[in-house]
Amino acid sequence: MLKEAGLIDETDILLLYSCDRTIIQQIKNKRRRLNDLFESSNQKITLIQNNIKNFLTRQKFKDFSAQYRNMYINYQNNYTLLGDEIKNVPKFYFYKYCESDLQYYAFDIRSLNEILKISNKNPYTLNDFPNSIILQIKRIIKKLIDNKIDIIIPSIIPTESVVTSTLASTYNKMKFLNIYPDIDKLLKFNITFLFYYLQDMMTSPLLDKFIDKTIYHKIIDIYNIYSRTRLSTSAEKKYKDQILLYILKIIDNILDITDDYQHIRALAINEIIHNNYEVFGDDSPPNTPQLSPISPLEFVPPSLQQNSNNISNLDNEMENVD
Repeated sequence: MLKEAGLIDETDILLLYSCDRTIIQQIKNKRRRLNDLFESSNQKITLIQNNIKNFLTRQKFKDFSAQYRNMYINYQNNYTLLGDEIKNVPKFYFYKYCESDLQYYAFDIRSLNEILKISNKNPYTLNDFPNSIILQIKRIIKKLIDNKIDIIIPSIIPTESVVTSTLASTYNKMKFLNIYPDIDKLLKFNITFLFYYLQDMMTSPLLDKFIDKTIYHKIIDIYNIYSRTRLSTSAEKKYKDQILLYILKIIDNILDITDDYQHIRALAINEIIHNNYEVFGDDSPPNTPQLSPISPLEFVPPSLQQNSNNISNLDNEMENVD
């Protein structure tokens, strides 16, 4: 109409096309389509946002549940890999993992963070952690870092943690041989009965030649100190843990020997534990000097100065156990 009225300069191409009815209608249609597309996209974006919010909410709930310390759960371990009792782990470091059939394991999440740098396996069962659990652990660690909570593990690893991890490793080796061992009963033995257990292994024709005599004599040295020296409760516990570690090392070495008698040796190791535990009992006093080893050793009573030197030497050895 403007063109017909002579109000448009036909030499101005831009102005001429901008007044064309067909072009104007195309522009309107395109704008309408863009508005429809925006509305549709906006609805999808809102749906995606809601789904993400729901996912993050469920994720937070799962993280909270994994870090909730339920002491009514029957955990498979009594100590964490860092040697702390489960009840003593700070709440922001506590982490529980259910592997299968309500088998719960308790951890200090800092130790899991270090384990995942090397392996994706549960240290107690040697089964792989699911990817969802690995992501959850990393997520919780990130949250601790963001909240400026220290995730560095103390450089000194408590003896309890070494005993726990070594015991778990030995248990898994025996379980792999289709034996469900009573090896945790070694924890209940005092020094005397640990020594008697070793003596029974020495008298077994299946086991004696595979026992490392260097480690055996180290245990004798500790037993000499224990039997001839008045030790404090803490020192006695320290030496008991050391004997236990030495015995577990001997057992591990025997279990690693692969031949036709591997399974029979594992059965013998477990049977000796069971027999000694039957004698030891739950209510035995801490020292039972009336019992004597199956294969008695000749002990030379050391002087007080010798005992002092032996304790000092063993302390140094205990800090450098293989």
